[in-house]
Amino acid sequence: MPFSLGVASQGIVLPRDVAVDSSGNIVVVGAYSGSVDFGLGALQSKGAPGFNAFVVKYNGAAKPLWNTSFGSGGPSSGGGQEFASVRVDGKGNILLAGQFSFSVDFGGGTLMSAGQSDGFVAKLNPNGDYVYAHPFGNATNEETWSLAVAANGDAVVTASSGGAVDFGGGFIGGSGLNAFLFRLNGSGQHVFSKALGCMDVGSVTLDSSGNVIYGATTSPSCPSVDFGGGPLAAKYSVAVAKFDASGKFLSQKQYLMNKSMADLIDGFESDGDDHVLFMVNPQSQDMANVDFGGGKAAALPAGNSVFLGAVDKSGGLVFGDAFPGKNTMQELLMGSDLAVDAAKNVVVAGQFNASIDLGAGPVAALAGGANTFVAKYTNAGKLVWGKTFGGKTGGVFPTGVAVDGTGAPVVTGRYIGTEIDFGQGPFAGPSGMFLARFAP
Repeated sequence: MPFSLGVASQGIVLPRDVAVDSSGNIVVVGAYSGSVDFGLGALQSKGAPGFNAFVVKYNGAAKPLWNTSFGSGGPSSGGGQEFASVRVDGKGNILLAGQFSFSVDFGGGTLMSAGQSDGFVAKLNPNGDYVYAHPFGNATNEETWSLAVAANGDAVVTASSGGAVDFGGGFIGGSGLNAFLFRLNGSGQHVFSKALGCMDVGSVTLDSSGNVIYGATTSPSCPSVDFGGGPLAAKYSVAVAKFDASGKFLSQKQYLMNKSMADLIDGFESDGDDHVLFMVNPQSQDMANVDFGGGKAAALPAGNSVFLGAVDKSGGLVFGDAFPGKNTMQELLMGSDLAVDAAKNVVVAGQFNASIDLGAGPVAALAGGANTFVAKYTNAGKLVWGKTFGGKTGGVFPTGVAVDGTGAPVVTGRYIGTEIDFGQGPFAGPSGMFLARFAP
């Protein structure tokens, strides 16, 4: 059944990601400062003005089951702890990736950061109890971005750092910006780790055979990207690589942009046909085509747009399309996340502030500020349905998308302002976290 709820905070709450387990329970993770009450009593952050990480688990009817937070006294200059990504394995265990500064204790003892910010992977059981925590870092900053869970419970994670990092198999990478891909088993032990060169942190998913698919954007400023099949062209592009379960290189493809475009991949999943679906946000209003080879190109219209594409297991284009909009600020039209259901449909969410065309004609935003869009497409790119939401003031900023076993999308994010309404009544202000479940 559809629902929506708003969690008002006395401070700042930043939900980052959402996952749904096989029983339909919903897990939301992120960071907060001040206090926040998810329905089980207020959580108070430590080490102000920094952030603490939180996990909250709801049942399928949006009733909170438990919540917990992780933080430390920390230096007065700020810093903190944050969960950036969450997945749930087949047994209901919760896999978390994020970053922390100073110290944090997930239940197995205090971890101390080696630099300003270290990365970590942590695992909790279905009741929120500690299973393991695996930190990594150096004297620079580390960031985790994307997390996938294999059928056997292994965690496959992407990260970035300003130097060499030891993920458990010895130091890899060099000085300067590095992107990494690594895998831990169900007990948090190292399986493999790979340094991928000078590149922003990428995204990861798994195909039906358990192969690891890595995707990222490249630019001329990073000429040393090599997944294992030779250096990529130092150009603006979307790059996708495949590795087997042990990390052995299998293939790579680079899809060039013939005009400036470079940003993180926001949403990256594989469907039951082993199509890889991804969403990219442009950094320039002067877009052109994405070259997928074989005479196939995906148009990026001039002006603001969000690009959604899919390639097959050989790297060929399945579809590529853009959501054009007439927006006053480029950063206010962007895709946030995507998820794929059992029927191979893809659900996307993002934000816009003036108008957007999801495939059925332009839709104007409410006047209050940033609006949210949620849309479902087939894996051939055909629109199934699209919805938009906003308020009279402030804005709505989605950050995570998941799909439950019935195909119902679940979206979380942050809202600011008044009369934000997803159809079940306005949220309490002035700001907080939202969680919404839609009919399939």
